[in-house]
Amino acid sequence: ALRQQIDAAREELRTLALEVHATEQTDYLDALHETLHKKLTEKQSALQALQARRVEIHETRRVSESYLSRLLSGDKGDPHAHLRTVHAPAPPAWPQARLAEFWAAISGGLILLVLVGLIALRPTRWFLWIFVAFFIFGGIEWGVRGRLADYLLNATIVLAIVTTVVLLWEFWWLVSVVLVAVLVMIMMRENLRELLSDR
Repeated sequence: ALRQQIDAAREELRTLALEVHATEQTDYLDALHETLHKKLTEKQSALQALQARRVEIHETRRVSESYLSRLLSGDKGDPHAHLRTVHAPAPPAWPQARLAEFWAAISGGLILLVLVGLIALRPTRWFLWIFVAFFIFGGIEWGVRGRLADYLLNATIVLAIVTTVVLLWEFWWLVSVVLVAVLVMIMMRENLRELLSDR
Protein backbone atom coordinates (compact mmCIF):
# COMPACT_ATOMS: atom_id res chain seq x y z
CA ALA A 1 0.00 0.00 0.00
CA LEU A 2 2.81 2.42 0.89
CA ARG A 3 4.76 1.44 -2.23
CA GLN A 4 1.67 2.16 -4.37
CA GLN A 5 1.25 5.54 -2.69
CA ILE A 6 4.90 6.36 -3.39
CA ASP A 7 4.60 5.29 -7.05
CA ALA A 8 1.42 7.36 -7.49
CA ALA A 9 3.04 10.38 -5.81
CA ARG A 10 6.10 10.02 -8.07
CA GLU A 11 3.96 9.92 -11.18
CA GLU A 12 1.97 12.94 -10.04
CA LEU A 13 5.21 14.76 -9.25
CA ARG A 14 6.62 14.08 -12.73
CA THR A 15 3.48 15.41 -14.38
CA LEU A 16 3.47 18.47 -12.13
CA ALA A 17 7.17 19.11 -12.82
CA LEU A 18 6.44 19.09 -16.58
CA GLU A 19 3.60 21.59 -16.08
CA VAL A 20 5.82 23.85 -13.97
CA HIS A 21 8.56 23.69 -16.60
CA ALA A 22 6.05 24.47 -19.37
CA THR A 23 4.59 27.50 -17.56
CA GLU A 24 8.06 28.77 -16.72
CA GLN A 25 8.70 29.56 -20.37
CA THR A 26 5.59 31.75 -20.78
CA ASP A 27 5.47 35.26 -19.31
CA TYR A 28 1.68 35.71 -19.12
CA LEU A 29 1.30 32.50 -17.03
CA ASP A 30 3.36 33.75 -14.08
CA ALA A 31 0.50 33.43 -11.57
CA LEU A 32 -0.24 29.88 -12.72
CA HIS A 33 3.48 29.10 -12.64
CA GLU A 34 3.74 30.29 -9.03
CA THR A 35 0.72 28.20 -8.00
CA LEU A 36 2.04 25.11 -9.74
CA HIS A 37 5.53 25.65 -8.31
CA LYS A 38 4.12 25.88 -4.78
CA LYS A 39 2.07 22.74 -5.39
CA LEU A 40 5.19 20.99 -6.74
CA THR A 41 7.14 21.88 -3.58
CA GLU A 42 4.32 20.54 -1.39
CA LYS A 43 4.13 17.31 -3.39
CA GLN A 44 7.92 16.88 -3.17
CA SER A 45 7.74 17.25 0.62
CA ALA A 46 4.89 14.73 0.77
CA LEU A 47 6.86 12.26 -1.39
CA GLN A 48 9.94 12.67 0.79
CA ALA A 49 7.82 12.02 3.90
CA LEU A 50 6.39 8.86 2.30
CA GLN A 51 9.87 7.65 1.38
CA ALA A 52 11.16 8.38 4.90
CA ARG A 53 8.22 6.45 6.33
CA ARG A 54 9.00 3.54 3.98
CA VAL A 55 12.65 3.49 5.13
CA GLU A 56 11.53 3.69 8.75
CA ILE A 57 9.13 0.76 8.31
CA HIS A 58 11.81 -1.24 6.48
CA GLU A 59 14.38 -0.63 9.25
CA THR A 60 11.86 -1.39 12.00
CA ARG A 61 10.93 -4.63 10.27
CA ARG A 62 14.58 -5.60 9.80
CA VAL A 63 15.37 -4.93 13.48
CA SER A 64 12.22 -6.74 14.64
CA GLU A 65 13.03 -9.80 12.52
CA SER A 66 16.58 -9.83 13.88
CA TYR A 67 15.27 -9.57 17.45
CA LEU A 68 12.71 -12.31 16.82
CA SER A 69 15.35 -14.65 15.41
CA ARG A 70 17.54 -14.02 18.49
CA LEU A 71 14.60 -14.74 20.79
CA LEU A 72 13.74 -17.93 18.90
CA SER A 73 17.36 -19.08 19.15
CA GLY A 74 17.20 -18.70 22.96
CA ASP A 75 19.04 -15.38 23.37
CA LYS A 76 16.89 -13.27 25.68
CA GLY A 77 19.43 -10.41 25.84
CA ASP A 78 21.04 -8.70 28.79
CA PRO A 79 18.98 -9.30 31.96
CA HIS A 80 20.09 -5.90 33.30
CA ALA A 81 19.16 -3.92 30.16
CA HIS A 82 16.03 -2.46 31.78
CA LEU A 83 17.95 -1.12 34.78
CA ARG A 84 19.10 2.49 34.73
CA THR A 85 21.62 2.03 37.54
CA VAL A 86 23.11 -1.39 38.13
CA HIS A 87 23.98 -1.97 41.77
CA ALA A 88 26.70 -4.38 42.77
CA PRO A 89 25.90 -6.92 45.48
CA ALA A 90 26.49 -5.80 49.04
CA PRO A 91 29.98 -6.59 50.33
CA PRO A 92 30.30 -9.29 52.95
CA ALA A 93 29.78 -8.24 56.56
CA TRP A 94 32.83 -6.62 58.14
CA PRO A 95 34.65 -8.65 60.80
CA GLN A 96 33.40 -6.56 63.70
CA ALA A 97 29.75 -7.19 62.78
CA ARG A 98 29.38 -9.90 65.42
CA LEU A 99 30.90 -7.62 68.06
CA ALA A 100 28.50 -4.83 67.03
CA GLU A 101 25.54 -7.21 67.30
CA PHE A 102 26.72 -8.38 70.72
CA TRP A 103 27.13 -4.80 71.95
CA ALA A 104 23.70 -3.84 70.58
CA ALA A 105 22.18 -6.75 72.49
CA ILE A 106 23.69 -5.84 75.88
CA SER A 107 24.19 -2.05 75.79
CA GLY A 108 20.60 -1.04 76.61
CA GLY A 109 20.42 -3.26 79.66
CA LEU A 110 23.92 -2.34 80.77
CA ILE A 111 23.30 1.43 80.69
CA LEU A 112 20.06 0.89 82.62
CA LEU A 113 21.97 -1.15 85.22
CA VAL A 114 24.60 1.61 85.57
CA LEU A 115 21.91 4.29 86.01
CA VAL A 116 20.06 2.25 88.65
CA GLY A 117 23.38 1.60 90.44
CA LEU A 118 24.18 5.33 90.47
CA ILE A 119 20.72 6.16 91.81
CA ALA A 120 20.98 3.47 94.51
CA LEU A 121 24.53 4.38 95.63
CA ARG A 122 23.99 8.17 95.40
CA PRO A 123 27.62 9.16 95.02
CA THR A 124 28.60 12.78 95.47
CA ARG A 125 28.26 14.66 92.19
CA TRP A 126 26.04 11.91 90.77
CA PHE A 127 25.20 14.03 87.68
CA LEU A 128 28.90 14.02 86.78
CA TRP A 129 28.98 10.21 87.08
CA ILE A 130 25.94 9.94 84.80
CA PHE A 131 27.71 12.16 82.27
CA VAL A 132 30.86 9.99 82.49
CA ALA A 133 28.77 6.80 82.05
CA PHE A 134 27.09 8.16 78.93
CA PHE A 135 30.44 9.38 77.62
CA ILE A 136 31.98 5.90 78.03
CA PHE A 137 28.96 4.14 76.52
CA GLY A 138 28.99 6.54 73.57
CA GLY A 139 32.69 5.88 73.00
CA ILE A 140 32.15 2.12 73.03
CA GLU A 141 29.12 2.43 70.72
CA TRP A 142 30.96 4.53 68.13
CA GLY A 143 34.13 2.46 68.52
CA VAL A 144 32.27 -0.78 67.76
CA ARG A 145 30.89 0.84 64.62
CA GLY A 146 34.39 1.93 63.55
CA ARG A 147 33.79 5.67 64.02
CA LEU A 148 35.72 6.36 67.22
CA ALA A 149 37.68 9.26 65.69
CA ASP A 150 34.43 11.07 64.80
CA TYR A 151 33.11 10.48 68.31
CA LEU A 152 36.26 11.86 69.93
CA LEU A 153 36.15 14.93 67.69
CA ASN A 154 32.50 15.61 68.58
CA ALA A 155 33.17 14.95 72.27
CA THR A 156 36.08 17.41 72.20
CA ILE A 157 33.85 20.10 70.69
CA VAL A 158 31.10 19.49 73.27
CA LEU A 159 33.59 19.54 76.14
CA ALA A 160 35.10 22.79 74.83
CA ILE A 161 31.65 24.39 74.80
CA VAL A 162 30.89 23.11 78.32
CA THR A 163 34.26 24.40 79.54
CA THR A 164 33.57 27.82 78.03
CA VAL A 165 30.17 27.99 79.72
CA VAL A 166 31.69 26.97 83.09
CA LEU A 167 34.47 29.57 82.78
CA LEU A 168 31.96 32.27 81.90
CA TRP A 169 29.79 31.21 84.85
CA GLU A 170 32.69 31.24 87.32
CA PHE A 171 34.38 34.41 86.06
CA TRP A 172 31.41 36.41 84.80
CA TRP A 173 32.47 39.52 86.72
CA LEU A 174 35.99 39.45 85.25
CA VAL A 175 34.60 38.90 81.75
CA SER A 176 32.17 41.78 82.29
CA VAL A 177 35.00 44.11 83.39
CA VAL A 178 37.12 43.16 80.38
CA LEU A 179 34.18 43.66 77.99
CA VAL A 180 33.38 47.08 79.50
CA ALA A 181 37.07 48.06 79.28
CA VAL A 182 37.21 47.04 75.61
CA LEU A 183 33.99 48.93 74.91
CA VAL A 184 35.34 52.06 76.63
CA MET A 185 38.58 51.86 74.62
CA ILE A 186 36.64 51.60 71.36
CA MET A 187 34.46 54.56 72.30
CA MET A 188 37.50 56.66 73.27
CA ARG A 189 39.27 55.81 70.03
CA GLU A 190 36.21 56.78 67.96
CA ASN A 191 35.81 60.04 69.87
CA LEU A 192 39.48 60.92 69.39
CA ARG A 193 39.30 60.08 65.70
CA GLU A 194 36.26 62.33 65.31
CA LEU A 195 37.97 65.12 67.24
CA LEU A 196 41.12 64.91 65.11
CA SER A 197 39.18 64.79 61.85
CA ASP A 198 37.33 68.05 62.72
CA ARG A 199 40.61 70.01 62.88
